[in-house]
Amino acid sequence: MPYFLHCIVVHSGEAESGHYFSYIFDRQRQKWFKFDDYKVSEESEQAVFEVSRGGKDKSACCCLIYLSQDQISKMALDLENYAKAFSERLPAWVVNKVITQNKFFEMKL
Repeated sequence: MPYFLHCIVVHSGEAESGHYFSYIFDRQRQKWFKFDDYKVSEESEQAVFEVSRGGKDKSACCCLIYLSQDQISKMALDLENYAKAFSERLPAWVVNKVITQNKFFEMKL
């Protein structure tokens, strides 16, 4: 069963202190995104692997997360029902805020 790299967790800094952030691969868009606290940005594959292997700023990969093809297929099916399940479990104001922020993020891409 094939596995695919889904997420790279990176530590930036030194052993005594630093900061963690993640790169996550969006299979639908075939793009990498950097999740750094509240900031999300699109990143080139070259930049992802350069930073992850310790290429600059005292950053290096500390965890790799792989998904099997079965998990990826299941996630795709789950996403079809996600919006409905999401809106049924949260207060309307939260759902509306997330939808608004997602639209804003999409416009930036």
